[in-house]
Amino acid sequence: MFSEELARRFAGTGVTANSCDPGFKHHRSRAGPARAGVLAKLLTRMGAGDPRRGAGVIVRLAIVPVFVTVGVGCFLVKDAGPLTCWPPGRGAKVQRVWWEETSRLVEKVLSTAL
Repeated sequence: MFSEELARRFAGTGVTANSCDPGFKHHRSRAGPARAGVLAKLLTRMGAGDPRRGAGVIVRLAIVPVFVTVGVGCFLVKDAGPLTCWPPGRGAKVQRVWWEETSRLVEKVLSTAL
């Protein structure tokens, strides 16, 4: 959603707005149930949660010409295939509202933090 709104805001400037779903991530934490450690080990063996997988698609989005010229898109880490925005987030109007509301909330947080 944000990539599509960003692309509209930068239309005509030559800026490309891409995003990616880096895939499933997990972290090692000492907190939480003991089963979480077992799950983390299983996921690690399966290759899930490896940040190198997410990094690969990010680099491709930045340097591979086909992605640079797309203008806007969201891509999967698995195969750099396109990812469609979920239905409630589709459309310029709702994306603009989400952008503006998020901006308002961030400004509010930043103004109280200073």
